Amino acid sequence: MLKAAKRYEEVPDRRHMITDEMRLHLSRRAQAAGRDSIEAVIFDWVSLGCYTGFRRSEAFQTTQQEFERVTDHPCKPPRALILEDFVFLDRRKRVLRGRHITEDRVWYVRIKYRFQKNGDNGEETDFARDTSNPRFCPVLAAWRIHARAVRLKVPKGSPIAVYSHKGSYRFLTASQIQKHLRSAAQTVHNITDEKLLARWSTHSIRVTAANLLHRANMSDSFIQTRLRWKSTSFLMYLRNTFYSATRHTKALSISNSNLPPPSARTYRPREAHEAVTC
Repeated sequence: MLKAAKRYEEVPDRRHMITDEMRLHLSRRAQAAGRDSIEAVIFDWVSLGCYTGFRRSEAFQTTQQEFERVTDHPCKPPRALILEDFVFLDRRKRVLRGRHITEDRVWYVRIKYRFQKNGDNGEETDFARDTSNPRFCPVLAAWRIHARAVRLKVPKGSPIAVYSHKGSYRFLTASQIQKHLRSAAQTVHNITDEKLLARWSTHSIRVTAANLLHRANMSDSFIQTRLRWKSTSFLMYLRNTFYSATRHTKALSISNSNLPPPSARTYRPREAHEAVTC
């Protein structure tokens, strides 16, 4: 009986992607707040995460005043990204350092993942500047994150997902990301059901990264490589989204341009039951 019941259970509550409308909402909130505000920080990390597919531990903390360490490592280093994990390059792919890391010069960013869930520690991935849509550019988001950490005097070797707080800084937590994503979903999509809102969390960033590449018709191998999977397990992240629905309809659409003129069309005779009227 347990096996039979399990067959009819609903699909597990998997995380939703962050919609385009939600990202625009986060952008507007960030622009209305200060450059070191929590709103600005969340927008930057979500924007960059839509390209990198961050795992929670790679960026965010569980508390605002302490950060997670790799406890089984002799030096117990931070698990999340630090300043040294970001390397910026100019248009000619030359490494930029110090005061030369400016908004107008950065063209690429190389991100190093010192510790990964899949065990590929030290893996590096490059991202290029988006000149056509600078507001959501991953390189500029990374530059703002880096510049903010320098501005707030985050110590070397300390996580850089931080925001300004009473003259100092606090670490960005997973619960804060979750709160802002759910607020965006509620505002933009008029969702009030708590069970539905619970489907947005920090994991939604990774889900979004996979779905955006899938929406762009990128191959499975491309998605697997760019988002740092060792297998095709990422396929479970692809969702039946509004974007999939639109593409599905477009793919199966039949217009008059695909058919002969109405006068030349032939139809099968109506059957008796179809001719019955009330």
